[in-house]
Amino acid sequence: MNRAQVRIRIHNLLIVLACIAYGTLSLAAQQSPSKPTSGLQDLAIQAIHVVVSQEALNSFSPEPKTGKPLSTKGKWLVADQAPSACPKTTESCVKVLYRVPEAEVSCEWVVLLEGDGSQGNILEQNRDASQYFVQKLNHRETTNQVLVRKMPTYPPIALAAHVTGLVELQVIVDQDGKPSNVTIVRGPEMLRASSM
Repeated sequence: MNRAQVRIRIHNLLIVLACIAYGTLSLAAQQSPSKPTSGLQDLAIQAIHVVVSQEALNSFSPEPKTGKPLSTKGKWLVADQAPSACPKTTESCVKVLYRVPEAEVSCEWVVLLEGDGSQGNILEQNRDASQYFVQKLNHRETTNQVLVRKMPTYPPIALAAHVTGLVELQVIVDQDGKPSNVTIVRGPEMLRASSM
Protein backbone atom coordinates (compact mmCIF):
# COMPACT_ATOMS: atom_id res chain seq x y z
CA MET A 1 0.00 0.00 0.00
CA ASN A 2 1.48 3.38 -1.00
CA ARG A 3 1.40 6.62 0.99
CA ALA A 4 -1.60 8.04 -0.86
CA GLN A 5 -3.65 4.92 -0.19
CA VAL A 6 -2.70 4.99 3.50
CA ARG A 7 -3.66 8.69 3.67
CA ILE A 8 -7.04 7.98 2.04
CA ARG A 9 -7.76 5.07 4.39
CA ILE A 10 -6.82 7.16 7.44
CA HIS A 11 -8.97 10.05 6.12
CA ASN A 12 -11.97 7.74 5.60
CA LEU A 13 -11.54 6.20 9.05
CA LEU A 14 -11.40 9.68 10.59
CA ILE A 15 -14.66 10.60 8.84
CA VAL A 16 -16.39 7.55 10.29
CA LEU A 17 -14.91 8.20 13.74
CA ALA A 18 -16.00 11.83 13.55
CA CYS A 19 -19.53 10.73 12.66
CA ILE A 20 -19.60 8.56 15.75
CA ALA A 21 -17.92 11.09 18.05
CA TYR A 22 -20.28 13.91 17.09
CA GLY A 23 -23.33 11.72 17.25
CA THR A 24 -24.22 12.08 13.58
CA LEU A 25 -24.34 8.32 13.08
CA SER A 26 -27.77 7.10 14.05
CA LEU A 27 -30.31 4.52 13.04
CA ALA A 28 -33.14 5.46 10.71
CA ALA A 29 -35.77 3.49 12.63
CA GLN A 30 -36.30 1.65 15.91
CA GLN A 31 -34.31 -1.54 16.37
CA SER A 32 -36.13 -4.80 15.89
CA PRO A 33 -35.92 -7.13 18.91
CA SER A 34 -34.05 -9.78 16.89
CA LYS A 35 -31.12 -7.47 16.10
CA PRO A 36 -28.99 -6.13 18.94
CA THR A 37 -28.10 -2.44 18.65
CA SER A 38 -24.34 -2.98 18.71
CA GLY A 39 -24.53 -5.46 15.78
CA LEU A 40 -26.48 -2.98 13.66
CA GLN A 41 -24.17 -0.15 14.69
CA ASP A 42 -21.13 -2.22 13.63
CA LEU A 43 -22.82 -2.96 10.31
CA ALA A 44 -23.65 0.75 9.95
CA ILE A 45 -20.06 1.83 10.57
CA GLN A 46 -18.75 -0.69 8.04
CA ALA A 47 -21.31 0.31 5.40
CA ILE A 48 -20.63 4.03 5.87
CA HIS A 49 -16.90 3.30 5.56
CA VAL A 50 -17.57 1.57 2.21
CA VAL A 51 -19.49 4.62 0.95
CA VAL A 52 -16.87 7.20 2.02
CA SER A 53 -14.05 5.05 0.60
CA GLN A 54 -15.78 4.87 -2.80
CA GLU A 55 -17.62 8.20 -3.05
CA ALA A 56 -16.74 11.87 -2.43
CA LEU A 57 -18.85 15.01 -2.21
CA ASN A 58 -18.95 16.72 -5.60
CA SER A 59 -17.83 20.28 -4.92
CA PHE A 60 -18.99 21.31 -8.42
CA SER A 61 -22.63 20.36 -7.86
CA PRO A 62 -24.32 23.15 -5.88
CA GLU A 63 -27.52 22.55 -4.01
CA PRO A 64 -30.40 24.71 -5.30
CA LYS A 65 -31.25 26.66 -2.13
CA THR A 66 -27.80 28.20 -1.53
CA GLY A 67 -25.95 27.69 -4.82
CA LYS A 68 -23.09 26.23 -2.75
CA PRO A 69 -21.77 22.67 -2.51
CA LEU A 70 -23.71 20.31 -0.27
CA SER A 71 -22.86 20.74 3.41
CA THR A 72 -20.40 18.35 5.03
CA LYS A 73 -22.42 18.67 8.24
CA GLY A 74 -25.15 16.29 7.14
CA LYS A 75 -26.27 13.28 9.16
CA TRP A 76 -25.31 9.69 8.33
CA LEU A 77 -28.05 7.14 8.92
CA VAL A 78 -28.55 3.45 8.29
CA ALA A 79 -31.95 1.83 7.82
CA ASP A 80 -32.61 -1.11 10.12
CA GLN A 81 -34.26 -3.21 7.42
CA ALA A 82 -32.57 -4.56 4.31
CA PRO A 83 -33.86 -2.96 1.10
CA SER A 84 -35.29 -5.03 -1.75
CA ALA A 85 -32.05 -4.65 -3.78
CA CYS A 86 -30.22 -6.81 -1.21
CA PRO A 87 -29.73 -10.51 -1.89
CA LYS A 88 -32.05 -12.58 0.31
CA THR A 89 -29.19 -14.86 1.42
CA THR A 90 -27.18 -12.24 3.33
CA GLU A 91 -27.60 -10.06 6.40
CA SER A 92 -24.63 -7.85 5.46
CA CYS A 93 -26.59 -5.56 3.18
CA VAL A 94 -27.96 -2.20 4.31
CA LYS A 95 -29.23 1.14 3.10
CA VAL A 96 -26.92 4.05 4.01
CA LEU A 97 -28.27 7.62 3.96
CA TYR A 98 -26.58 11.02 4.09
CA ARG A 99 -29.19 13.67 4.88
CA VAL A 100 -28.90 17.43 4.84
CA PRO A 101 -32.39 18.50 5.99
CA GLU A 102 -31.94 22.24 5.42
CA ALA A 103 -31.08 21.51 1.77
CA GLU A 104 -33.90 18.94 1.49
CA VAL A 105 -31.32 16.40 0.26
CA SER A 106 -31.23 12.69 1.09
CA CYS A 107 -28.47 10.71 -0.59
CA GLU A 108 -29.03 6.95 -0.37
CA TRP A 109 -26.91 3.90 -1.20
CA VAL A 110 -27.57 0.17 -0.87
CA VAL A 111 -24.32 -1.42 0.34
CA LEU A 112 -23.45 -5.11 0.26
CA LEU A 113 -20.57 -5.85 2.64
CA GLU A 114 -18.04 -8.58 1.79
CA GLY A 115 -15.99 -10.88 4.02
CA ASP A 116 -15.24 -9.24 7.37
CA GLY A 117 -17.14 -6.09 6.34
CA SER A 118 -14.09 -3.95 5.59
CA GLN A 119 -14.89 -4.10 1.85
CA GLY A 120 -18.14 -3.91 -0.05
CA ASN A 121 -20.03 -2.89 -3.15
CA ILE A 122 -22.60 -0.21 -3.73
CA LEU A 123 -25.53 -1.99 -5.39
CA GLU A 124 -27.79 1.03 -5.88
CA GLN A 125 -27.89 4.76 -5.28
CA ASN A 126 -30.64 7.34 -5.57
CA ARG A 127 -30.72 10.51 -7.67
CA ASP A 128 -29.42 12.77 -4.87
CA ALA A 129 -26.41 10.49 -4.32
CA SER A 130 -25.66 10.60 -8.05
CA GLN A 131 -25.96 14.39 -8.12
CA TYR A 132 -24.02 15.34 -5.00
CA PHE A 133 -21.38 12.59 -4.84
CA VAL A 134 -18.83 11.33 -7.36
CA GLN A 135 -17.06 8.00 -7.50
CA LYS A 136 -13.45 7.98 -6.34
CA LEU A 137 -10.99 6.26 -8.65
CA ASN A 138 -7.63 4.98 -7.47
CA HIS A 139 -4.38 5.50 -9.40
CA ARG A 140 -4.60 2.12 -11.15
CA GLU A 141 -8.18 2.74 -12.30
CA THR A 142 -7.39 6.20 -13.67
CA THR A 143 -4.19 5.06 -15.40
CA ASN A 144 -6.11 2.39 -17.32
CA GLN A 145 -8.57 5.01 -18.61
CA VAL A 146 -6.03 7.52 -19.93
CA LEU A 147 -6.15 7.61 -23.72
CA VAL A 148 -3.59 10.39 -24.26
CA ARG A 149 -1.05 11.55 -21.71
CA LYS A 150 0.43 15.01 -22.15
CA MET A 151 3.08 15.89 -19.60
CA PRO A 152 3.03 19.51 -18.41
CA THR A 153 5.80 21.84 -19.53
CA TYR A 154 8.11 22.60 -16.61
CA PRO A 155 8.04 26.39 -16.15
CA PRO A 156 11.51 27.88 -16.82
CA ILE A 157 11.18 30.15 -13.76
CA ALA A 158 10.48 27.13 -11.51
CA LEU A 159 13.44 25.28 -13.05
CA ALA A 160 15.74 28.27 -12.42
CA ALA A 161 14.46 28.57 -8.84
CA HIS A 162 14.86 24.78 -8.27
CA VAL A 163 11.17 24.47 -7.36
CA THR A 164 9.91 20.90 -7.31
CA GLY A 165 6.89 19.18 -5.87
CA LEU A 166 3.54 17.64 -6.58
CA VAL A 167 0.46 19.56 -7.63
CA GLU A 168 -2.83 17.96 -6.64
CA LEU A 169 -5.81 18.74 -8.85
CA GLN A 170 -9.49 17.90 -8.49
CA VAL A 171 -10.88 17.09 -11.92
CA ILE A 172 -14.48 16.41 -12.86
CA VAL A 173 -14.66 14.45 -16.11
CA ASP A 174 -17.84 14.71 -18.17
CA GLN A 175 -19.59 11.86 -19.97
CA ASP A 176 -17.48 12.45 -23.09
CA GLY A 177 -14.27 11.92 -21.11
CA LYS A 178 -13.27 15.58 -21.17
CA PRO A 179 -12.42 17.57 -18.03
CA SER A 180 -15.36 19.86 -17.27
CA ASN A 181 -13.99 21.46 -14.08
CA VAL A 182 -10.44 21.56 -12.76
CA THR A 183 -9.52 22.97 -9.36
CA ILE A 184 -6.08 23.15 -7.76
CA VAL A 185 -6.12 21.54 -4.32
CA ARG A 186 -2.49 22.13 -3.32
CA GLY A 187 1.03 22.37 -4.66
CA PRO A 188 3.88 24.82 -5.28
CA GLU A 189 2.58 28.12 -6.69
CA MET A 190 5.10 28.18 -9.56
CA LEU A 191 3.94 24.77 -10.85
CA ARG A 192 0.19 25.26 -10.67
CA ALA A 193 -0.47 26.96 -14.02
CA SER A 194 1.45 24.36 -16.04
CA SER A 195 -0.33 21.56 -14.18
CA MET A 196 -3.70 23.01 -15.13
